Amino acid sequence: MNIDIGIYDATLIPAMIFILWIVGQAGLHKRFLPIVALVLGIVLGLIFIGATPEGAIGGVLLAATAIGFHSGTKNVMQALQKTPAGTEDLIGEQVQIPGLEGWYEVTSAEADGTLKIKQVTADR
Repeated sequence: MNIDIGIYDATLIPAMIFILWIVGQAGLHKRFLPIVALVLGIVLGLIFIGATPEGAIGGVLLAATAIGFHSGTKNVMQALQKTPAGTEDLIGEQVQIPGLEGWYEVTSAEADGTLKIKQVTADR
């Protein structure tokens, strides 16, 4: 099996990152972006590399590269900003806080790990 990903096929990686960014901005939860990347990578691999098993495997490799590049860039930016890992993933999530009644939405994360919240519902 010979998987040939040329320079022209490698240009699909930034295109995939851009498409994934658009999908994320449209409201899809970040947890599902790797699945979207996998499907998109396989489809693009079959179209641009070839409608063969090698094209599908090449698409999986393209998706893994796109997700790894995005994740690596995010981790470096978090390290530079000294934002504790995982806190920005909570933005937009609704949480319950022990000792407080109701549900709260995380609105932002500070560099020191402090989360800003707002109450969205009260327990009755």
